[in-house]
Amino acid sequence: MERNLGLFIGFFYSLFLMACTSDSLEDNAFDCSQTDLSISLTNSSAVSSCAVNDGAISVQATGGQSPYTFSINGGGFQSNASFNNLGAGTYTIEVKDANGCIKTLSPSATIANPSTDLNATIEKTADNVCVGGNGSFTINATGGTPPYSYKIGSGLFTENNVFQLLENGNYTLVIKDAENCQVSFNQSIERAATGLSYTNEIKNIINASCNLSQCHGGGRQPNLTTYANVNTNKTTIKSVLLNNSMPNSPGTITSENRQKIICWIDDGAPNN
Repeated sequence: MERNLGLFIGFFYSLFLMACTSDSLEDNAFDCSQTDLSISLTNSSAVSSCAVNDGAISVQATGGQSPYTFSINGGGFQSNASFNNLGAGTYTIEVKDANGCIKTLSPSATIANPSTDLNATIEKTADNVCVGGNGSFTINATGGTPPYSYKIGSGLFTENNVFQLLENGNYTLVIKDAENCQVSFNQSIERAATGLSYTNEIKNIINASCNLSQCHGGGRQPNLTTYANVNTNKTTIKSVLLNNSMPNSPGTITSENRQKIICWIDDGAPNN
């Protein structure tokens, strides 16, 4: 009986070690920096008037790994490469392939509106916090027929032309004038350095979540107990954190600490 119990415990201990040592970081991610995925504009149709959203955009993807899906202005991805019933403005179109790689149409697609001179200049500040956001837009409308109203994304129109506490990323800003003419602008809040410290914060998170003796502090490669090894593997570390494939033990890292490592890597992984 004791011998059988020992074999039983040994079997499950072996499974535990295999779960922690059989994979490497590289097994969990495709390196999208090496992809030849691309996207191009095939058609952009202007709206017929301010009151009608009858514009259209079509794109085409090549390279990468099919099948492809497409997104407009940060919305959900769809298999159809055409977007219809669009108003005048500038749109961000993205393609995602089967490897999870994403490419953005550049320059952005524009749907013209021949019936109004409504326009705007946009001032913005970057986001330099990791969790949350402190970026901003200030919209200065011109042309058309005042007074103007403004909205961001799927929000409601307001008389306020300033939008604050924004995280880095892509946004759609919309201006509407007194004749109900609307023009949209795709704008991005850039990400500025957050100042996160490897020595005081990031190292402690990695040690607590990844550098267990049976994982990246011992048997599993790469060993992440030194800054040099973390820096060498930073691209793959970011990738597996983004797709939640590591750490592979639930509860070993909070979403906030996961984001802090990603932010620190985006800062250039400084040895600070």
